Amino acid sequence: MASKKVRKERFKHIMSSHSQVLQIQSRAIERLIPYARNARTNSDAQIVQIAAGMAEFGLNNPVLIDPDGGNIANHGSVLAARTLAYTDVPVPSTSHVASSEQTSKQRLGGRNNGRF
Repeated sequence: MASKKVRKERFKHIMSSHSQVLQIQSRAIERLIPYARNARTNSDAQIVQIAAGMAEFGLNNPVLIDPDGGNIANHGSVLAARTLAYTDVPVPSTSHVASSEQTSKQRLGGRNNGRF
């Protein structure tokens, strides 16, 4: 097992090579493209619950999209935003997502995050 100092240096290297300033933009909901093969679906009751939370606290989680506007994560939030008549949702800049392989990895990561 690597020493604590070695692990710390590896972490610094990983963070410095992958870190960037996250820029949040506003995107019109009508410009978002739902992902047809989304493995995770939300029931109508779940959409109502998400909308209730958004009505009380706002939309605090940005919607992840690919460079073409395809929805990667937070599909339920987009559906809830539509029921609340939102016209725009926050999205992070996707300039760092350059390939379809990276988009696929983000979709998979988003699915797995909900399991914790």
